[in-house]
Amino acid sequence: MEDFNFILNEDEQFGGNTGSSSTTNFLRELMFEFNVVDLGYSRNKFTWAKGQWGNAHIKRRLDRDVASISWRLVFPKACISHLRAIKSNHIPILLDTSPEDSFAHRPFRFEIAWLRDNRCKLVIKNAWKAGTRGSQFIQLYKT
Repeated sequence: MEDFNFILNEDEQFGGNTGSSSTTNFLRELMFEFNVVDLGYSRNKFTWAKGQWGNAHIKRRLDRDVASISWRLVFPKACISHLRAIKSNHIPILLDTSPEDSFAHRPFRFEIAWLRDNRCKLVIKNAWKAGTRGSQFIQLYKT
């Protein structure tokens, strides 16, 4: 968890100047260099505001959680929640490594950094071999 002071994409900012799209994104390069993935979030997208939250003119997602692929494999259900700000222009972030099971559809996103891990092919191979219970539709969906 860190206040990186950079956004990854233009949609992580509301208001203000987002800069040139040709500007080097140091956070993206740093994440690629260290083979880490963004853990995502739930609730409010923005973690920082210029001024008071209710009428802030600029909001950004500057604080985020990143993890190595091996950490993510150990804690596959880990989730991040952005909480409400209390007397700060940054919001608190909650990391839950073992949330209670509840179905929440999250779209699959392939991370290119996974290819750098030698175990990637084995994980994919084992996932395709794993048996799935349910109707043919459920089996296809879970595969």
